[in-house]
Amino acid sequence: MRAPSSSNPAAQCAAAPAEADVRSPAHAAAAPPDGDSLRRSGIDVVGRIPWGTHFCQFYEDPRDLLEILVPYFREGLAANEFCMWITSEPLRVEGAKAALALAVPDLERRIAEGQIEILDYSEWYVRSGRFSSDEVLQGWVDKLAAARARGHEGLRLTGNTFWLEAADWADFTRYEEAVNNVIGSYRMLAICTYSLAKCGAMEIADVVANHEFALIRRAGRWEIIESAHHRKTEQALRESEAFANRVLASSLNGLYIHDLKTGANTFTNPQYATLTGYTLDDLSRMSAPGFFALFHPDDQALVTAHLRAVSGAADGEVLEIEYRFRRADGQWRWFFSRDTVFSRDDDGSVRQLLGTFLDITERRQMQEALGAANEALETANLELEAQTAELETANNELAAQAAELRTSERALRDADRRKDEFLAMLAHELRNPLAAVATALQLMERLRPSSAALWRARDTAARQAAHMARMLDDLLDVSRITRGKVSLKRELTELAPILSSALEAAAPIIEAREHHLSVSVPREALHVHGDPVRLAQVVSNLLSNAAKYTQPGGRIELLVEGSGIRSQGPALAAQGSGSARERRSLVSEPSEAVIRVRDNGSGIAPELLPRVFDLFVQADRSLDRSQGGLGIGLTMVRSLVQMHGGQVEAHSGGLGQGSEFVVRLPVSSEFNVERSELPGAQRGTLNSERGTAGRRILVVDDNADAAEMLAGLLELDGHEVATAHSGPAAVLLAAEHHPEVVLLDIGLPQMDGYEVARRIRQDPALSDVVLIAVTGYGQDEDRERSRRAGFNHHLVKPVDPDTLRRALADGA
Repeated sequence: MRAPSSSNPAAQCAAAPAEADVRSPAHAAAAPPDGDSLRRSGIDVVGRIPWGTHFCQFYEDPRDLLEILVPYFREGLAANEFCMWITSEPLRVEGAKAALALAVPDLERRIAEGQIEILDYSEWYVRSGRFSSDEVLQGWVDKLAAARARGHEGLRLTGNTFWLEAADWADFTRYEEAVNNVIGSYRMLAICTYSLAKCGAMEIADVVANHEFALIRRAGRWEIIESAHHRKTEQALRESEAFANRVLASSLNGLYIHDLKTGANTFTNPQYATLTGYTLDDLSRMSAPGFFALFHPDDQALVTAHLRAVSGAADGEVLEIEYRFRRADGQWRWFFSRDTVFSRDDDGSVRQLLGTFLDITERRQMQEALGAANEALETANLELEAQTAELETANNELAAQAAELRTSERALRDADRRKDEFLAMLAHELRNPLAAVATALQLMERLRPSSAALWRARDTAARQAAHMARMLDDLLDVSRITRGKVSLKRELTELAPILSSALEAAAPIIEAREHHLSVSVPREALHVHGDPVRLAQVVSNLLSNAAKYTQPGGRIELLVEGSGIRSQGPALAAQGSGSARERRSLVSEPSEAVIRVRDNGSGIAPELLPRVFDLFVQADRSLDRSQGGLGIGLTMVRSLVQMHGGQVEAHSGGLGQGSEFVVRLPVSSEFNVERSELPGAQRGTLNSERGTAGRRILVVDDNADAAEMLAGLLELDGHEVATAHSGPAAVLLAAEHHPEVVLLDIGLPQMDGYEVARRIRQDPALSDVVLIAVTGYGQDEDRERSRRAGFNHHLVKPVDPDTLRRALADGA
């Protein structure tokens, strides 16, 4: 708006957001949330309006003002609202009071009770001598709060702009902007009045734009002029209503609006007709009694009570009912409805309810079927109660048996634990004397006896000692493997070195029985992701098993091949000792490695073949046990192969027909390399001068024979050796002689090897000593414990000389 001259009025307040059409009940949704949102304006052309409505009036003389403002305030007083009439020229306080008194006979009482104030503009807008928008706005809010505290519904106010001077214009426009936010957020109704004689065309346009609508007299009648903003809001409301109608029409539930006064439905959606068979036109042709007759006679009293309850419900309250309703095709169907208040009459009574409903016939039928089933169940329950009494007696007996089983289970677990402890102790106790024997035999080998008979006797004893050591290892391994206590140390490795290790391990028994061994492997290398030591143990067990059950001079075959070919893209192929070349062509790679061990030995009886991998199962059950063994090797083979994701099979044509064991292992596709020949056993190359010459060594073992034999063997290698047979003696000798290497038994009397190691490590003078555990305890936890105690190596009795030399070389 343009700034007026001192004689022109300015807009008293700017428009609050035009939130609704005053001629449509839809505007109720935009009003403040508490209380009744629609109020009677008292002005015929305006009708009912919501809280927060801010409009204006253009007048020509005081009669125009009175024609609008007198009924406006009369309605406010009747509606228990607090009213404020701010006057200025051409209608002052006394004139306004006299005109209102004609319409409100008890006006003086209401003034005395404080329900209405009629003030001159100077008492409200310019009390401090100048207009202050903040002061006036806060005054409106304070008046509203005080009125609500006294029990009034809200605040109804008006003011004439005739008093405004040009000097007040800037502050007043800020006031108009603030009013937009205030009026629309509170329980207020506001009307601003403007003199047509004091407003030009531009002022009139600005005033209309800044209010929701304006009242102006044309041809003797009052008319409403809507603002552009209000028209946009009206369009948005129409679009919103259209969207709501589309949503209602597309709902999967039946929807209706029911008029409680006429007893008829005034709205139904398409789903209503789908569920009931009646369209809105069908229902409109029915009388109220005719429509009510569609409810089942047994449910009509329930429906009547439900409608009565809805008529007394609060806004937002939802009431539910289930009833039978006759469809257009004559079927009685069960429906479930949820109803709430939709609209009220001017007196506040409920006029219409909004309902949604579903066909629940199938659900009710299911409930009735369930009821019948429940009755049958009750009968069955009575029978079950009698059976329960019998079961309780049986349960008591079972409980007693379960207690006995738990006791037996605990006893078995204890026995299993004691068995494991016994096996570990047995291995330790057997390995100690076995170590002395094995070391003595190694010493004899170094001394090279001249007698051929003595040399053969030494070889025989060495083979048998190695066989006993292997049986001890198998005995402990199978116990751990079958109980899942072995963890694989997986790595990506070629199969050829594993086969070489297996052949080396099985060579003594094959050579001793003079078997003919043939080995066939593919030219392409096969890589597996597994534990090389355990996989070598699998193959060596199969080879040793074939040697045991094949007559001397028999034939044993080790065949390896790739199976299950899969195509791969271009790959790098390693060749020779570390060189690489790129293959550009597509390659094919096997998905599994197949290892076959065949022999022409004694074969396997058909009845034994399905159980050949079971623990302690042996083919040779003769009293002389000429084949030896404990019946645990194949059990370990199966367990280890399965742990690698593979499988093992046994085949035989029967006794005397030989046997074949087939191991299948998944092949890794990470590598595809060519290999010209199977590598031989790769023994570590020792630096004899570094590993064997001139070391000061302390041998500690409570078995004097074992200590003496080991010391003799080391002295032949040129070492200076001292021995001790207890923990305390070992600590003293180490402090006195400062050995470079200590070969230390773990199971020592008085002070065990772990404590000896800790004490040696605590001596600064012995900080560089190499500690090598030489013990009968060889499980994974034993090795981990020795590592934590400070040992550099862990060797299991009887110790292989080459293994010992490598340990000495590593620790040099």
